[in-house]
Amino acid sequence: MTTELSEDRSILLVEDNPGDAELVANFLLDGPADREEFTVTSAASLAQALRHLDDADFDAVLLDLSLPDGRGADVVAAILDAGHIVPIVVLTGLEDEQMAWECMTRGAQDFLLKDEMTALSVRRSLGYAIYRRRLERQRAADETRARYRSLSTQTSTTVVTASMAGAGPLAERLPAVYTRAVADYVDLVEEYVDAVFSKKGKPHDAMQVLATRIGTLGGGPRDLLDIHLAAVDRLCAVRPPRRAHILTLEGRLLGLEMMGLLVDHYRVGSSRYHDYGVPR
Repeated sequence: MTTELSEDRSILLVEDNPGDAELVANFLLDGPADREEFTVTSAASLAQALRHLDDADFDAVLLDLSLPDGRGADVVAAILDAGHIVPIVVLTGLEDEQMAWECMTRGAQDFLLKDEMTALSVRRSLGYAIYRRRLERQRAADETRARYRSLSTQTSTTVVTASMAGAGPLAERLPAVYTRAVADYVDLVEEYVDAVFSKKGKPHDAMQVLATRIGTLGGGPRDLLDIHLAAVDRLCAVRPPRRAHILTLEGRLLGLEMMGLLVDHYRVGSSRYHDYGVPR
């Protein structure tokens, strides 16, 4: 765990009391030189915090429970319901300890009593909250990839695969073509996920082209699952853990849409062919 906690951390501090905000920021910014470093972005309201979360990635949120536009567990829920997958550590007074426990049931990772805060306690709470969330993300990503591997194995023996696919897996019949398909799919996953989060148009043309290419070469559902899994594995090996988690989970939607396009290719009998280095 030492390696995980030695990285620089980006923290969103949501606190409308200037004195408390300065105290907490100093706890984080003035720590020992041999410990993890923090960068702090401040917000004085829930609305401002949500704007910051929309605009940038944070490793954790330090959240006061009494804001001008929100109070208590509803503030925690507002952040999580907006789709921000980020660990939240609640800051509260002694009189609000019961409320802090309620926040834990609503998704907060930890809480700190303001009257008992020290630099060590704040840093430690954030470190463990970030570490726990990272383990959760890794576990979810591993489970997702395991399901894809299971589906790939099961699909290899289904009737629909036998009728749709060529003689043997695409990776064995045309390894160079398969490798290129994986590389194209890597780019497609990132384009698709970025489009979903930015609410821009999905890369439908690129999706159609790749699905048609796979189908034209006799690829079936198993081949598509293998390509999807190989692309996600490659991304997880080179992207930061949080980005890898998002690509893995949100990429599931791409996998479903690509499967639909591949089935449509066989159902309607596409005559289009996009050169993939294989003769017609």
